[in-house]
Amino acid sequence: MATTPFADNALARIDEKLRADLQRAEATPVPATKDTTYYRAVVNGKRRNAYASDLRQFVDWAVLSWPFPCSDNMLIHYLTDKAAEWRLDDQGQPLRDTDGQIVERYSVRTLRKHLAAIGWVHRLFDYYDPTSDAKVRQVLRGIRLDKGIPDNQALCFSLDELRQMLIAFSNSPRDTRDKALLLVGVFGAFRQGQLTKLAFEDLTGVRAGIAIELRPDREDPKGRKRRSPKRYRAIPHGPAPFDPAGALLSWISQAHITAGPIFRSIGKSGRLGEKGLSHTSVNTILRRAAARGGLVHASKLSAHSMRASFIKIMRAAGISDSLIAQQTDHADLRGLDRYDTPTKTFKRNAAVEFLSNLD
Repeated sequence: MATTPFADNALARIDEKLRADLQRAEATPVPATKDTTYYRAVVNGKRRNAYASDLRQFVDWAVLSWPFPCSDNMLIHYLTDKAAEWRLDDQGQPLRDTDGQIVERYSVRTLRKHLAAIGWVHRLFDYYDPTSDAKVRQVLRGIRLDKGIPDNQALCFSLDELRQMLIAFSNSPRDTRDKALLLVGVFGAFRQGQLTKLAFEDLTGVRAGIAIELRPDREDPKGRKRRSPKRYRAIPHGPAPFDPAGALLSWISQAHITAGPIFRSIGKSGRLGEKGLSHTSVNTILRRAAARGGLVHASKLSAHSMRASFIKIMRAAGISDSLIAQQTDHADLRGLDRYDTPTKTFKRNAAVEFLSNLD
């Protein structure tokens, strides 16, 4: 994203505040105070990087070097403007999908992330947070209803569509990486933050496949990683083309990875990057694979689609929720109900059981 003076000035002011907070926290001699103030400053530093892109868009839209604090009416105008933006093609015309419908640029999920970034800045500077205002939330709900789709549900693909994507891969280094990423992402049922952080040191080879140690991916209110017993995610072998462990081993061998991130960028010259892929890169890889596989909804998929598709595929195949939750790490089985499918509705159904027993 191109930088602008407005966005640069705003982020510079945020950085100045974060540095001052951290310096003040580090100079605090009282351990109890540092325990709260210091870790809050560390967490805010991480959030700044996560929200930078969202903040740039808001500041550039406002055409102000410092649009904070902002009013609820200003936020409402921002949301409605962004919700009405379209994606453009190479000729600058509105992009249309296969059904001829204009493709909107921002999903409700994206708009919610923008609100989270804006609200964070207000709280950082001790301003009143307008993102929690009832009118703002009502407008966001109206946008969701207007789009006519649930904003909290990632679009999924079927087992047959997964097969289409897999058979379209070649043996090139990039395709080898993308195939491993897709299979591990689906059958490992990883959350997006876990998938991009997988490292060679987390892998343990066993006869049935590969066990991946899960790193703590969530923090307590003080910014510290939660401590828990070691947990592993199973990456099994399977018949071609559904062989997650085999695909992962092929990629590691071909890329000569012996330490550090497993899934990395590959330059135009074929050189392997040192850092792990970003969330945006995973989205791009999945959509590219889906487009090559002929999926009509390729552009609407996201990294979470892999995890969501695993749950839907497993439930449609009659796999028990307890086994699914063991792989997805759902603490409450009711969390799987949002991934229900029409096919699952007919399994162990009272009406189906009764009618099947009639003469």
